[in-house]
Amino acid sequence: AAALRTGLAEAPAPPLRVDAAESAAVDAARALLRTLAIHRLQALHSARDIEVLSAELDDPSDIDEESAEEFRGKLQRLRDEERCREGLRSALQSGSKEALASVARSAQELGFGGEGDGDDASLLEAVLESLQGCEERERRGCLRMEAATQLRKAMEAGEAHTLERAIAVAEAADDGGLSDELRSARERLRKLRAADGAAQDLRAACRAGDVRRLR
Repeated sequence: AAALRTGLAEAPAPPLRVDAAESAAVDAARALLRTLAIHRLQALHSARDIEVLSAELDDPSDIDEESAEEFRGKLQRLRDEERCREGLRSALQSGSKEALASVARSAQELGFGGEGDGDDASLLEAVLESLQGCEERERRGCLRMEAATQLRKAMEAGEAHTLERAIAVAEAADDGGLSDELRSARERLRKLRAADGAAQDLRAACRAGDVRRLR
């Protein structure tokens, strides 16, 4: 009697019936929410909105974990690209050959500025052009230094034909930085040629026995 009063002897309640239509509606609503959430994430990714995309992925309740992981990878890519973009701009501003070479190498390894990234491709191209300019200036600077060294040696040697060759090399390497050295070398060459001419006249006079020329 006590058991009957407490309901312990009562038969278990039948399981709740799940309405098929209601269940389908719930599934459809969840699918719609997932689609909308993914579309929003895609839009944020396309807009490169790193801050909002990161916040959305902190609690991705409306999408499955696989999709969330995919967008986390895309978010990391955006962060890497933004760091690369900042590095390229900074290197362009500094004009340092070492900085330009470093960021250009990192960008190429990242695949930065690929097809469809017009602005990024232009930025990378500007960095590569600036780097090429640095390397060309460095190359010409080395040529200039070598040419200046050869000019000094030829002037010290005092041989007209050697100095003439050194002047030709220096003129080819000069971009305005050897004007003083070339001026001195040409004057030295003029004097050497004059001295050579006088020596030739003297030797010719000696051979001819021309006393007047010897005087």
